[in-house]
Amino acid sequence: MCIFNTIKHKFSLTLFKITSFMKFFYNLFLSSLFLFSTFITFSQSDLVITTEVCGNSGGSEVRLTGPWWGWDPAGGPVAADNGDGTYTFTFSPAPTDNMEYLLVLDGVQEDLVAAGTASDDWSCTPITDYANYANRQWLISDPSEVSNVYGQCGPCASQPQGLTITTEVCGNTGGSEVRLTGPWWGWDPAGGPIAADNGDGTYTFTFSPAPTDNMEYLLVLDGVQEDMVAAGTESGDWSCTPITDYANYANRQWLTTDPTTFSNVYGQCSPCAEEPIDLVITTEICDNTGGSEVRLTGPWWGWDPAGGPVAVDNGDGTYTFTFSPAPTDNMEYLLVLDGVQEDMVAAGTESGDWSCTPITDNANYANRQWLTTDAASVSNVYGRCSPCPLPDLVITTEVCGNLGGSEVRLTGPWWGWDPAGGPVAADNGDGTYTFTFSPAPTDNMEYLLVLDGVQEDMVAAGTASEDWSCTPITDYANYANRQWLTSEPATFSNVYGQCGPCSTVNLDELTSNSILKLYPNPATEVIKFISYDEIESIQVFTLSGKIMNNITVSNQMINIQDLETGMYYVFAHIDGQILRASFVKL
Repeated sequence: MCIFNTIKHKFSLTLFKITSFMKFFYNLFLSSLFLFSTFITFSQSDLVITTEVCGNSGGSEVRLTGPWWGWDPAGGPVAADNGDGTYTFTFSPAPTDNMEYLLVLDGVQEDLVAAGTASDDWSCTPITDYANYANRQWLISDPSEVSNVYGQCGPCASQPQGLTITTEVCGNTGGSEVRLTGPWWGWDPAGGPIAADNGDGTYTFTFSPAPTDNMEYLLVLDGVQEDMVAAGTESGDWSCTPITDYANYANRQWLTTDPTTFSNVYGQCSPCAEEPIDLVITTEICDNTGGSEVRLTGPWWGWDPAGGPVAVDNGDGTYTFTFSPAPTDNMEYLLVLDGVQEDMVAAGTESGDWSCTPITDNANYANRQWLTTDAASVSNVYGRCSPCPLPDLVITTEVCGNLGGSEVRLTGPWWGWDPAGGPVAADNGDGTYTFTFSPAPTDNMEYLLVLDGVQEDMVAAGTASEDWSCTPITDYANYANRQWLTSEPATFSNVYGQCGPCSTVNLDELTSNSILKLYPNPATEVIKFISYDEIESIQVFTLSGKIMNNITVSNQMINIQDLETGMYYVFAHIDGQILRASFVKL
């Protein structure tokens, strides 16, 4: 019984071990199966085919054709244009079967039979009978990234490389003839190629393709061959003339192993010497038109207000210092105007602007500085870091025959051509009116004048007088507009309704003591005249020259109620003369 129990125990133990082993193997099998399936899932990749079209920089359509698309040249997928002559097909995921195909460029299917026959290269067309068909093939066992070339198995032929030599002629700005001479041209100074003139003192030789042999040469400027023996003897620099005996000849050489783009200098191995640079400092004195003395002071001059250089007076409120050549060290300085040194501490404290005084403790000193790394042309303003404030624009308008009391406005694009939209001038009480823009506009201003709601008609005025001088914006028929330019004076005068000045205009001769005055102006009902002499007759004209016959003259007064709103001329016959005045009908 004991033996039986022992055998039973051993059998149970063995069975347990077998069962456990089978369970382990089963779990291992399941894990492997999962890992394999996962590998299959995640190993699926894209197929990327990049096609190069030789000599193409993009803009074409590249397709695939083959059995999958019934060999239709327009049936297969279109590649993405990379813009550099290459095109990319992307299959996502990659095909699960082998793919036979050909390339199609802008509707033209490649002929790889002809290509293979010509080149004897059939490496990219495994499906071929060498006579009737030659097709490409991608196998599922091939790499997932493929490159090919349209119309051939080999790569695109490399373009022949050119040789470019740029020659500088020191102190020359162009206009010369620069040649090469050497053994290839029998050392004839007029035998070698002529360089292209770049117009800046440099000249360029271009060999396309580059020579296939080494080239010994010298430069020729306007028929004069450079003397590199003399240049080398003087400078001790023979670096650019490897073919030399240091006495009789010193020649340049380009080797086929050298770079294909390089520069040289006529008559020397070293670069052209740099021209010395001047430092120019232009100082503006606000509200100054010239006549002052402007100096510099600073450590270089012991801070003596009368010790530094004096600027040149430009006569427009600006003054110019010129250092020729520019200093080779940084310069700390201040400006001095008529003996008065600028106080940049006070200026900075008031404005909060210390930008032009980098050397400062913001309390006791604030000094300007020019660094050798700064620009060689500098502008500054005496006594401040900021520019001078813009001036006011002041326009004074005269209304002929008017003694004040009217409203004069501006209109134009800025105010939508609204006759009541623009600014109102100040009435000076003497027939003149003043507009003030503070500060002046920073853009050009197109405008017309408006008197008591009546916009001036400068087309009619110009047609009548043939004077368009004050209306540069005009087509002489539909519009004639005034304009102020930012480049023009900021103070000027004009006259309502005309380009010329007000006048008791004479059509013939006018004596100085014959005067015609009228009032009120503008008017709505009547115009009265004042004259030292008797008025014999009066005629009224429009600006275009049309006579108004419906005017009644009585007791040196005319009734204007029937006139349309606008400006008119009055011609009065007085003592054998004809005098003119103007008025505005409201």
